[in-house]
Amino acid sequence: PDGLRLSDLGSRHGTLVNGERITEPRLVVSGDVITIGKGLLVVRRPVRAAGGSHISEPAMFVRRLGEELSRLAQYERELSVVIARSVDRDAPALLAKIADRLRVIDAVSIVGARFVGVLLPELGSDEADAFAKSLGTLGVGRVSAGVATAPYDGLDPDALLGAARAACAAAEPGQVVQARDSAETITAGPQRIL
Repeated sequence: PDGLRLSDLGSRHGTLVNGERITEPRLVVSGDVITIGKGLLVVRRPVRAAGGSHISEPAMFVRRLGEELSRLAQYERELSVVIARSVDRDAPALLAKIADRLRVIDAVSIVGARFVGVLLPELGSDEADAFAKSLGTLGVGRVSAGVATAPYDGLDPDALLGAARAACAAAEPGQVVQARDSAETITAGPQRIL
């Protein structure tokens, strides 16, 4: 019920998940690529958990984010994306706990081997920051999170997800980082690159 667990049984060349060699049993999720020798396996499995109306497959999550961004432009509202990662537990466990806390209009999905994405329509950065900070009380260990808010951190799904993921990567365990605080500025001659 928790998902598919993969173990390497001492093979000579090892087993890779998304290019990373596994050393202990690991849960794999839909979209993970498993490499065994010269063979590649792609996991395709629907995500199921309690409160499943909020849970989306990654492709549906990105599509829904795009739809919400179109609505945002039309009605001049904000929306936030939170990318979270538990240091102590796997993504499916975090996903199930988050799904129980969402509003009717919110959505959640696994968006990488260890990351969970949360779509929070009509929430600005302060409300999304408070939501992300509350993830530490879910009982899934230390959670780091990154928050990106449209229109300020981007206006397309890839930009928002990338900004939130970069902020999550910059966050220490138990910390929440806003995308605007994790952006890096590089000066190349007279040009500034963000």
